[in-house]
Formats: sequence, structure tokens, C-alpha cells
Amino acid sequence: MRVYVMIAIGGFAGAVLRFVIRAVDIPIWNTHIPVNTLLVNVLGSLLLGVVITIAEDVLKLQEAEKVGVISGFLGALTTFSTISKEISLQLTLGYFYSAAIYMVLSIILGLGAIWLGTFLGNRLKEAL
Repeated sequence: MRVYVMIAIGGFAGAVLRFVIRAVDIPIWNTHIPVNTLLVNVLGSLLLGVVITIAEDVLKLQEAEKVGVISGFLGALTTFSTISKEISLQLTLGYFYSAAIYMVLSIILGLGAIWLGTFLGNRLKEAL
């Protein structure tokens, strides 16, 4: 039962943070790329890399807390379905170039962020 409570708490916090970040007006060049969603997903990937690397050794998280952070918080913060919806909308509106850039940026920056998060997590483990 404890694991479900931790997922619910993490999910609530992640969903609220995603809503707050998506509501921020980020001024950027004239583009149809949803920068807020991109930012949320890259941030989530970075945090995932850090948390997975340091969860047990540094943070001393038990399984319920780990699942609450990873599946609950980070799962609610990031979202593949939103990327899919936004790319589909871009394609429907004829913004093919923006859709392609958004897909490539989402994948490359997401993978880079999780790699960086893992790297930073390992450095943190070494420092402690």
C-alpha cells in the first residue's frame, strides 16, 4: 500500500510542476515548437539520470520512495503522449519543419540529458 501512496504523492507533485512550467511564457524566436514541453521532458530526463544513479547509494531511498520519485514524480512530469499530440497537431497544421525539429530535439536532448544526469550522479557518488 505504501508504494501506491508514494506514487500518488510523486504523481501529484510532478503533474503540478509540469502544469506550472507549461504555463510560463518562454519568449523564443518565431517558432511552432512547444518549448515548454521540450524543457519539461529534458529536465525530467536529466533528473531521471541523476536519481537512478544516486537513489540507493546517496539518497538511501527504499523501493517505495524510488518508485514514487521515478514512476510517480518523473512519470507525471514528463509525457510522451503530449509530444505525440503536439507533433500530430503541427503536422495537421502543415508545420512539417517544426514537427521534424521538435522530434529530433526531443530525442537528442532527452538522451543527452539522461546521459548527463547519469554522469553527474556518478560524480556526486564519488564526491560523497
